[in-house]
Amino acid sequence: MFQAHTLYNAAAARRNTQDGWKETAFKVQQAYWKDSVKATYLEQRAITTSLKTELLEIRNEQRKQLEHVHKRVGEIKLLSHKTPEDDKWTKDFMSKVRVLSENCTDKLVAFAGRVIENSLQLVGDRVPCEFTAVAIGSLARGEATSYSDLEYLFLIDKKTPETELFFEQLAMTTYFVIGNLSETKLRYMGIKELEGWFDDTSQNGFKIDGLACGAGNIPTGNGMDKPKNYFICTPQELGSRYKEILDNPSDESIRGDLTAMLKFTVSIYSHGSDLLPELRSLIASLSPSLARMEANKQMLLHDLQKFDFAPSLKLHREQAYTIDVKRHIYRFPSILLLDLATMHNVNGHMACDTAMRLMEHGKISAPFYQSLILQLACACYIRLSAYLYHDSHDDRVSVAERTNDIPALVSIQHGRQSARWYLHAGLLTLLFSHMIPMKDRTTACKNTDDFEKVCRTFTGMTGQELLIARIKSLFFSGRYRHTLKILKKYFPHLLPKALQSTHLNMHGSENPGYQILVIVADTLMTCSYISGALEMYQKMQDNLANDELKIRIAECLFRLSKYQDALELLRTCKDVSADVKYWLGVVYWKLGNLSAAITHCNDVLQIFLQESSAEMIFDYYGIRLNTQNKEIVKLGCITAEEILDMVKCNPTTDTVKCIGLLGTIYRQLNQPFYKEFTRTQLGLSVSLYGKESLVPQIAQALIYRGVNHADRNQASQSFQCYENALKMH
Repeated sequence: MFQAHTLYNAAAARRNTQDGWKETAFKVQQAYWKDSVKATYLEQRAITTSLKTELLEIRNEQRKQLEHVHKRVGEIKLLSHKTPEDDKWTKDFMSKVRVLSENCTDKLVAFAGRVIENSLQLVGDRVPCEFTAVAIGSLARGEATSYSDLEYLFLIDKKTPETELFFEQLAMTTYFVIGNLSETKLRYMGIKELEGWFDDTSQNGFKIDGLACGAGNIPTGNGMDKPKNYFICTPQELGSRYKEILDNPSDESIRGDLTAMLKFTVSIYSHGSDLLPELRSLIASLSPSLARMEANKQMLLHDLQKFDFAPSLKLHREQAYTIDVKRHIYRFPSILLLDLATMHNVNGHMACDTAMRLMEHGKISAPFYQSLILQLACACYIRLSAYLYHDSHDDRVSVAERTNDIPALVSIQHGRQSARWYLHAGLLTLLFSHMIPMKDRTTACKNTDDFEKVCRTFTGMTGQELLIARIKSLFFSGRYRHTLKILKKYFPHLLPKALQSTHLNMHGSENPGYQILVIVADTLMTCSYISGALEMYQKMQDNLANDELKIRIAECLFRLSKYQDALELLRTCKDVSADVKYWLGVVYWKLGNLSAAITHCNDVLQIFLQESSAEMIFDYYGIRLNTQNKEIVKLGCITAEEILDMVKCNPTTDTVKCIGLLGTIYRQLNQPFYKEFTRTQLGLSVSLYGKESLVPQIAQALIYRGVNHADRNQASQSFQCYENALKMH
């Protein structure tokens, strides 16, 4: 029934006139309530309007508070060798973020309490016993935003069929009240009939945890892996359930269960006495069995292997300056801390407090604690900023090279707001310089004994580790010339002789590993030292031949005008990825085979389209992609207009490059629509990388745009494009 209610609210979100669909959603509520609730549609609308207003005020207040942090971020200095506790800027940044997070948590706890209070008004003043609504998840950890899911349960004083029925009705009413905010995406509701074709335009914001399998951390459960009314229980009942799971862990325990879920709890509403202290006391009195302790350790190792923590070379090559905050930034410090708390049976109110307790109990060293809370502060700031900027639970951001992109937060392109929030490259460098070494050390542990030792004996990063981490971070955030400058200073022995500086190698001559060698070679290529890059790639290929190295070598050969050699090498690649297809297209273009070049560029666009759902495209960019266009692409009968419409939905690095190449080819073929391709390439490049970012992709797009103006005898506009492109080099 709640699925139907959410569907009608989603339909209302698609229309300017909402009353008809909203009234239908209210009828679903009445069908559930029957005669037990006498609320009118207007009373329900008044509650919804009041809550929407309060939620908007919370978000606007958070935006104002964030401005102070944004300004501080703009003052960041790179390559500081100070530890977090010694660095004044870092201490001030972490302090501001903590105040912001605590304020956000307090506001959301109060807002969630208002949801319960309004729901009680709807069901009537007939509460059969004392109860407490308890939040779990990110709100309890102090990491929630006003766009987070609400995970909660009902602790009740007495459990009888009558009281259970009442609190089931109250729970359903809270779902209706939250659903009427129209910020629930249908994919969270487990409606299989809509999967794969329905473009859900609902704002992705404040909502319940959902009904899909793996979700359902709500009073009634989700009816699948959580039984009905799973979280409507007395403290004693939930404590007994906790003890049973603690004493008898199952195979599912390593994927997280009730013991991890109840590590962080906070009361959001109480009718009568607060029942949460009783539950906490019961949990604190329990000790895990040996089997449970082993299961907790296995859960930690499982999570370390499961999640794609921190950046990798593959991430950089495929996504360039695009970062998924939750997957690439937020998950590592958040889940690592939760797993540590579970493994050592340490309970706390908020994440930072729990980290402090772990340090006080000798489970983690002081430098480990300082590094972890810095990562949490950066992650929380970035996630909250992204959500507030997008006004949605959308955490994909782009990295900005220039500090002056950050304070404004809004880039205007063609009269509209930028599709992405821009993350300061300096902050990303600081974060990754702590996250990468911690990730490398923890994931290298073969067992939990090794892991515990790393946590206890972590003394911070050595000069060598810090330097390598900062080099990686600078490279990942697109600061290639700065990367090359540091490489010349500290690792001259890794560079071709023509580039070596006279500075001493202050950090020794130890081999920093394959990854840093790839970064050196990639930096050389990006900075146009092609012969040096080719030399390094070929030496690496002697020891480790793979398709990624072949693509890099082919790119060097192409830039050295050795097109036939590049073609022969690309044909040996085993995995025909978008990168391989693109470079085949480029090489065929230079060899004069324009039809083959067009075919390979279209293949890249087809790869992108097949991997992207219409709902995902709408979530990120607010543009619908109809099924008809998708079928046309699969049949290979795509038109120029359809290509442009498709790529505008999601300007990935691969698709933007292909649009530029297709524009060049169509110009050679005297096709008049090539101008639209060059115009689109520049617009998408700016949207993807940031208007002020000094990246070669924007420079290339400006050059193509300059050619476009020259073809139309617009000399001044053409010169302006060329001059702007030169400024990027």
